[in-house]
Amino acid sequence: MKLSPLQLESPEYPVISVRSVPGLAQSQAELALPVKVSASVLFDSDLTHFAYLTILQEEDGHPYKVDIQVYAAFRIDIEGCRNAYKSAFNPQVVGVNVARVLYSGAREMLSLMTSRAPYGTATLPSLMIEPSDVELSFETGKMEEILEQGFGFDPDQLHQIRALFEEEPEPAPKAKKPRKVSAKARESKTNKK
Repeated sequence: MKLSPLQLESPEYPVISVRSVPGLAQSQAELALPVKVSASVLFDSDLTHFAYLTILQEEDGHPYKVDIQVYAAFRIDIEGCRNAYKSAFNPQVVGVNVARVLYSGAREMLSLMTSRAPYGTATLPSLMIEPSDVELSFETGKMEEILEQGFGFDPDQLHQIRALFEEEPEPAPKAKKPRKVSAKARESKTNKK
């Protein structure tokens, strides 16, 4: 077995809140909690990157209300990527993988915390976190530097990714053309006053 080119530091949980909701049937407690998950990843030029994940369950009618926030710093081993995958890592793939690891850890944390709660162990559904579910951002003005140094992108790959992230400029608002008002129309307006 080899080390993964993606190395997470120990995740930290700045917020873990679980409240049991009284008066529910035990059968409701056996279902996975419906959750809202948001994930974001910030790629930094010092090549220590950060991932942040939030899990919320605030709906009534479920045994627990949950608010979990977890973050972790991580690094990418470029040479390990090249050896394992024969190419550079894609930032979207990295973001998704880190979010999946954090979600998996948060599932376990919730199970552990609720193992002695009134409704027993709470479970979160297994989710397929996809690239569109993870918000990616780069340190301001440093995207190309990060992609080159942190991901091993070559000039062609930089050109392709630049095209994806560049925003098209908004078209300038069209100026209203002055309307031509005939002498008769001006005269009729003047006469009405």
